[in-house]
Amino acid sequence: MRIYELILADGQEWALPKVLEDNHVLSDLRGQCQHHWVPIRMDLLTEGDEGTLRGYSDFPWDGSHVLILRSDAANGLRDIMSPYGEFLPLKGGDGLELFNATTVLDALDEGRSEIIRFDDGDILNIERYVFHQEVIGNSLIFKLPYRASNLYMQAGFIEQINAMELCGIGFELVWSDEVDPVRKVIFPPRQRPHRKRQWWWSR
Repeated sequence: MRIYELILADGQEWALPKVLEDNHVLSDLRGQCQHHWVPIRMDLLTEGDEGTLRGYSDFPWDGSHVLILRSDAANGLRDIMSPYGEFLPLKGGDGLELFNATTVLDALDEGRSEIIRFDDGDILNIERYVFHQEVIGNSLIFKLPYRASNLYMQAGFIEQINAMELCGIGFELVWSDEVDPVRKVIFPPRQRPHRKRQWWWSR
């Protein structure tokens, strides 16, 4: 078993809330279904600070705690991802959807992991992960039951992205029970006009 978290791919587009306060809405998604969701208006950042053009990304970056997808990517992955959460509409950004993971697993072996905590005891950061494999089972996507949990994915989800030739997303290994597992997977964004996507694995 291999468990990964999201990382920023070099040159990846960003999608940020137009209203600053809406960042709190995204960071406070704790695995609960959003029955009264009001779509957030997003800005798609296609240029870097120096004016350099960012590549086309099927997954514009907002952070490791949330996954934003362009509509084509969402439609292609909907059947695979829906058992683990819900797709929420966003406004702006040339057609974007937010995946809200509602699969929350108490899968972290806290006694063997290295954890930094808030004053109230909740988890601030996890510096070394150890998971209970039997709790995760076949769940491809999940969150942990802690404040501002990252999104975690099994390798099978990454393989689906590869099979669909999607681009503009990165993954880094946080835990595995395998010997010498693949530690980083990057699907670089495409440059405009769209070119056939290249990707690489690193150990």
